[in-house]
Amino acid sequence: MDSAESERVALTNPQSGLRIHNKVIQDTVVFVQRTNGLNSTLLNLELMPGGGAIPHIHRTFEETFICQEGELSVLAPRTVKLRPGETVTVPKGVTHRFFNDTAQNIRFRIEIAPGNRDFEDGLIILYGLANDGLTNNKSVPTNLAHLGLVSELGDLNLPFPMSLLHIILRPITARARKQGVLDDLRQRYCPLL
Repeated sequence: MDSAESERVALTNPQSGLRIHNKVIQDTVVFVQRTNGLNSTLLNLELMPGGGAIPHIHRTFEETFICQEGELSVLAPRTVKLRPGETVTVPKGVTHRFFNDTAQNIRFRIEIAPGNRDFEDGLIILYGLANDGLTNNKSVPTNLAHLGLVSELGDLNLPFPMSLLHIILRPITARARKQGVLDDLRQRYCPLL
C-alpha cells in the first residue's frame, strides 16, 4: 500500500482525524491513524517556537519523525535538523527528544511502530488535563498519580538521573490504577474512542 492509499484508508477510519489542542503549550495534534493493534499510530503535530519534549526513552515502540513544514530538531543521540520531507527514526530504547528552536511554528508527522493505543490515550488524557488546568505551565500534570499514569501509558521513561523519579511514581501509579483513577481519566477524556 503506498502512502497516498494509506492516508485514504486512515481517513475513512472513524477514529482518525481526531484533533486535540493543548492550550497550555499551544501544540496541536491530529490523529491521522489510530492503531487497531496491527498497524502504526500516525500523528500530525504543530509545534510552537520553543516547544518540544524532554529527553525520554520508549521501550516498546520506535518513533519516526517526518518534517512537513519548518525545521524540526531531533536529538537522538546527536541533534539532527530536519527540513520538509526529511525523516529520522529513533529505535526503541534510545534516549531522544524533539524540539522547535526556530521562531516559526513547525509541522511534522510522527509514526509510532508498532502502533500503541495506550500512547494515544495518554496523549489525549495529557492534553485534557492541561486544558482543565491540571498541569503546570509546561503541561506536566501536577497530580503525581496523573503524572505516573500518563507516563506509563506513553511508555515515557526518563534517562538517569531523572529516572529516579520513576521509583517515587511506581507505587503511586499502582495505587491509582487499583483505585480506578485510570478508568476515570479514560472515561473523562476518551469516552468515545
